[in-house]
Amino acid sequence: MTDTDETVTSSQAHSLRVWAGRIVAAVVVVYGVSVANDLLLADTRLIADRADMVSLDRVPAWSVEVQHALFGHGSVGYRLTAMLVHLLNCGLLLLVARRWTSASLAGWGTLIFAIWPSGSQAVLHLGSQAELLTTTWILSALWLSDGGRFHVIRVVGFLLIVILGLHTSAQAFALPLFLLLVHYRLARRGQPTPTWFMHLSAYGTAAGWLLWKMSTRAADAAIIDPLTNPLASLPTSQRVMVALDQGWSYAQSLLVPLRLSADYGFGVIDVSATLTTGVRVGLLLALLGFVLLRFVRHADLLSLGVLWWAVALLPASNVVYSIDLARSDAYLYLAMVGGSLSLAALLTTLSTSSRTRWIVATLLVMMGARTIAWCRD
Repeated sequence: MTDTDETVTSSQAHSLRVWAGRIVAAVVVVYGVSVANDLLLADTRLIADRADMVSLDRVPAWSVEVQHALFGHGSVGYRLTAMLVHLLNCGLLLLVARRWTSASLAGWGTLIFAIWPSGSQAVLHLGSQAELLTTTWILSALWLSDGGRFHVIRVVGFLLIVILGLHTSAQAFALPLFLLLVHYRLARRGQPTPTWFMHLSAYGTAAGWLLWKMSTRAADAAIIDPLTNPLASLPTSQRVMVALDQGWSYAQSLLVPLRLSADYGFGVIDVSATLTTGVRVGLLLALLGFVLLRFVRHADLLSLGVLWWAVALLPASNVVYSIDLARSDAYLYLAMVGGSLSLAALLTTLSTSSRTRWIVATLLVMMGARTIAWCRD
């Protein structure tokens, strides 16, 4: 390695450390405000009493059991645990996004992800354990899928993480598609891509798990699911249309979460009627901007973020896994990984001024803090 290469590597490592410090500070500030939210406190205590354990998969249920044994009915420990997991997810995103783009863009994207409230349910109570942990498993799997030489420990770790993800949430079924997105992005940048063994392992494990779960739950689902999930009795084509409509609702709640009203049914999210027109105009303007920026430098990263968003919501749409449990806006958490990268690319493209970027980031922090502190839905 030459002196120039060592200098570049040292500069990149320093940049990542600086961004890591900023992200930690942002998470602590934003989620410290959540102490004022009585709704999150009430939800946390309700689930701490294990009144809602039936709605959790195996890994989130274990997590709740461990936290209940450690913290009892106190909310501080639960929130601290959620914040630490969120910080871990931010660190993993910073590491994997650095392979997809520059250190600056990876830092901006991770900062936006760190401060975004991800809907009124946010992430700071036990009801979001599955979303937090699923994001951890998926980002860890992408980090381990680094396309280097075959290494047994990395492969075994990858398979274990895939299995843990499938025990956590139906959103883990999106991992094979995430691998394809990352593979394409790395190939465009001329970097090592995930091996075909990783791709086949992810697809094979997810397909086998889905077939096993379908067969073991088919009898119960035939009786219970049509009564509790109105989408279960619809053909796949109609479920796809419902999923598209649901994605529109998710997009509205993403852009304007301040007055979000959530109905925790099967993908039903009601946005305040007074905001609907404004949000639609904003989405049309954003779409126009996206078309105009198609050939701009960061168009690939914008596309990656949009496709990530779509892939993350696919398992949550009852299209692929129609017998799973009710959905809520907490499913925006994993999707926001892609949303944050697209916003970072858009922000960097529209402004070359560092001051402007920090002003926008500060406004986002204030928006996130306001949402988490004042949400009462």
